[in-house]
Amino acid sequence: MDSDLKRAYINEGMDRYISEKYPTGCMPGYLLEGNVSNTVDGINALLNKDKRSTEILYAMASGKINFCYESNHTSIGVLKHLIFDFT
Repeated sequence: MDSDLKRAYINEGMDRYISEKYPTGCMPGYLLEGNVSNTVDGINALLNKDKRSTEILYAMASGKINFCYESNHTSIGVLKHLIFDFT
């Protein structure tokens, strides 16, 4: 996933949940190229660059599901991310 798409994931996706434009739910992501690990690392790098390191994505503690992540936000608490790999 290129940087523009990662930036859109943050600005047009995460920020809509954080601002409560979307009041409930989880954040879906659809990966069409690359790999999930590198994509999450890239999203986290952009969040760090924006001085939003408290909002980075963490893999959920589950041995059964490997595409679920969480991020923590002061205003809404935990936001769940489901990243589906269609590569």
